[in-house]
Amino acid sequence: MSYYGAVYHIINHALFKGVMFLIAGLIIESYGTTNIDNIKGLWRRMPLVTIAMIVAILGITGAPLFNGSISKYLIQQGLASHSALEYVIVLINLSTMAYLIKFIPMLFDYPSSASVAVIKPLQKTVILTLSTLSLLGGLLGHFLVNLFFGLTVTWTLWDYLEKTVIYLLSLFLSWIFYEYIYKRRRLFKAIREFQLTFNELVLTIVIFFGGMMVYLVVTV
Repeated sequence: MSYYGAVYHIINHALFKGVMFLIAGLIIESYGTTNIDNIKGLWRRMPLVTIAMIVAILGITGAPLFNGSISKYLIQQGLASHSALEYVIVLINLSTMAYLIKFIPMLFDYPSSASVAVIKPLQKTVILTLSTLSLLGGLLGHFLVNLFFGLTVTWTLWDYLEKTVIYLLSLFLSWIFYEYIYKRRRLFKAIREFQLTFNELVLTIVIFFGGMMVYLVVTV
């Protein structure tokens, strides 16, 4: 189940991360900066883009009814016998929520008289299509998982309510961490200011996945 969940997550990742990368390009083009501290009022300036971004964020963080929740659920179910890896998945999701929280100030604090950014129809179409697919990947998750992988997975209303409570609690804990630990501790400030070169970044990724492979070979 984890294997097919991972494959489905690769598909989902292409959708919601594709949306985020395309939106980043539009924001940089419109605001003329890559500094998120100088980007405000996204909701007023680029309303459709903002909606697509919110949908993508909900997908990335595994919100109920969105595609990321389906693939993450399958991965966690398959890891039921490996408690250590289950905690790693939870930690990764909490950190994902925490770093996305910093985007919230971008939505507000913009003069009401400011003009709406002009976005080309094709750009809107691509972004809205990808974000819609992110939503449909969650709403139709049962059907798609069965169609692609032959897995029969069912969720009850209670399961959705439980996932919603867990998601909201995780979001709250991530906000607490971001506001009262990440932004105020010197250690995290030093980490934010630390810059890796491209080669160092690639090496870090290789070490991470190499460590994961060693763990799986030893424990499975």
